[in-house]
Amino acid sequence: MAPDRPPKNIAEELSEFGLIDRIRTWLSPGDDARIIAGIGDDAAVVALDEQHALLITCDMLVENTHFRRDWIDWTTLGRRAAAVNLSDIAAMGGKPTWALVSLACPPDMQTADFSALFAGLRDELAEYGAHCVGGNLSRTAAELVIDVTLLGEQLRECILLRQGAKPGDGVFISGFLGAAAAGLALLQQADSALLGRFQSLVNAQRKPTPRIALGQALAASGRVSAMIDISDGLAGDVGHLCDASKVGVLLEENRLPGATGIEEVARRLGIPLRELLFGGECYELLFTVSGPQEDDFVKMCSAELEIPLHRIGTIVPAAAGRQLVDLNGQIIPLPGAGFDHFCRR
Repeated sequence: MAPDRPPKNIAEELSEFGLIDRIRTWLSPGDDARIIAGIGDDAAVVALDEQHALLITCDMLVENTHFRRDWIDWTTLGRRAAAVNLSDIAAMGGKPTWALVSLACPPDMQTADFSALFAGLRDELAEYGAHCVGGNLSRTAAELVIDVTLLGEQLRECILLRQGAKPGDGVFISGFLGAAAAGLALLQQADSALLGRFQSLVNAQRKPTPRIALGQALAASGRVSAMIDISDGLAGDVGHLCDASKVGVLLEENRLPGATGIEEVARRLGIPLRELLFGGECYELLFTVSGPQEDDFVKMCSAELEIPLHRIGTIVPAAAGRQLVDLNGQIIPLPGAGFDHFCRR
């Protein structure tokens, strides 16, 4: 008789996205026609009436997983907790409205820290027209946990999902890549002098800028076929878009717009530049554009909003896979799988 095998924990048996797939199966909405998009997009989408929809997202920051207290001040931490949720609403093309904030406080958290954290949350939400209307408080033994649920709204016909990209669509991103990944590497490895030299990269990691206005403009244009924000990394998130749209992608490494300073950081810290370019937590928008003169359309949007937008590749049939034209002109598999909370590191 074979010995009983010890039970496996989730980190040994399933990835983060395997867990999400399992949850999606357990919590199937059935025949509820009000649910336009459920588990598996940047936000859930629920119909309010024939024209309007409610967007719902939540994101959690856990101390020593998503941040360290010696790396960030309390006000900036509050702004970051709001910003990562605002970015999800931006990725759907929505307008943020109301937030619920749950906080599990460690015993050493001081009253002034609590006040500064909520001031940052309040100010970041208010900057984009949203407000906190409730939440919950609890206590932990040691580590701080911040969980924000954010609501938004949009016309049903304007909502952008991860599905919808088609072969031939151009693939674009906003802003620049690698700043947050370089900032994290600096916080982990650099001395104070180097941190001071690249303060803009460190700040990009501490508090991202949600692209709310851009998301709304792209949604209203009718030219964008699919969209996602880059939180897990370029390869991981373009992969999520490909999964939802049932397509492949061909990216071009020489088109990837690196943030100022990341080449020097890569050299000084001995990190491959590609690792920074494909790093996560930049919260830029990645989107696909259909139809004629897509490059001209994106240039016009970029000029009107004063946000740099860059074409980085093309959607291809699913059978072509997910590939990268490297700097030598060779076609290789798209590197990196994106961040996974349950991956052994």
